[in-house]
Amino acid sequence: MCLPLPEVDRFYKIWKSLLFFVNGQYHLISAWENATLDTNLMSKDVVIVRDRIWQDDDLLIQFVNQNPASLPQEDLDIVSSWKYRLQGDYFILKSLRKHTIFIAQDKSRDVFAVKGLYSPFLEVFPYLPILVKAVLLPFGDEIISDGLYPIYNVSFGSGIIKGYKTIFDDAKERGEIISSLRPPSEHISPQELINKAEATNKKVLADFEKYLLRSGSSLKIIERDLNTIRHLATENLRDTAEPLSLRDLTEKDLTRFLDDLPADERHNAAIGLKRFVHFALDTERIDWETAEDMLSVIKR
Repeated sequence: MCLPLPEVDRFYKIWKSLLFFVNGQYHLISAWENATLDTNLMSKDVVIVRDRIWQDDDLLIQFVNQNPASLPQEDLDIVSSWKYRLQGDYFILKSLRKHTIFIAQDKSRDVFAVKGLYSPFLEVFPYLPILVKAVLLPFGDEIISDGLYPIYNVSFGSGIIKGYKTIFDDAKERGEIISSLRPPSEHISPQELINKAEATNKKVLADFEKYLLRSGSSLKIIERDLNTIRHLATENLRDTAEPLSLRDLTEKDLTRFLDDLPADERHNAAIGLKRFVHFALDTERIDWETAEDMLSVIKR
């Protein structure tokens, strides 16, 4: 759940060089005038200079252009990428083997996979889940932070924690956990979109099969309904301008799917679709209004 140690050392060399450069520009911390990369820095001092850095991207540009620490180009590219940083409040849900889950507190409710630095987040914070302010930084293909986390002194009930777990589970199934802060110009290729949709469909179909098995239906009926939804998933990937997963179905998709079926197949397909809609509703993948709209299409 942390960066490899050489990469952590690399980050701090870049980070300290940037801190010292900005402090030299504005003389914010007098004790740093003769500091070196080996100097231990007090957090309260780092916060002062850090806040000045994130106020103005021109400081990043100046640092890269002047390169006062004689950093290699790869390290300067890292600094340039920090203009894509994300600042805000984050609900830290839990730590996994490879990363820790941060959930943004803005309207996006984006879910991020964040790597620790020297210490795992379980050692950084007194407990999880927890609400913090943080600055998320791209670091190559990973997401890290600047290591400073003002903590909100609030506690969370089981209902709130369950809600955030639902957000995490939903993002995981959709393949939307963000593990890299890509520049906006780096669009996902059509094949990547197809792979993402297929991975989501695989998870949804596996859960749908378990749902059907619990219903007590015969294996023959279960396989028939699964084949209906597999067919729907395949058609939706092929026929839409942008590949969509079973999590992105609309009433229009269901209408097109049913209309394209031979007349003698529509009755059984409608049964399978109804069961799938009830499954999506029961597992909170869709809401009541969406379910009712979909069922009205199927029943017509």
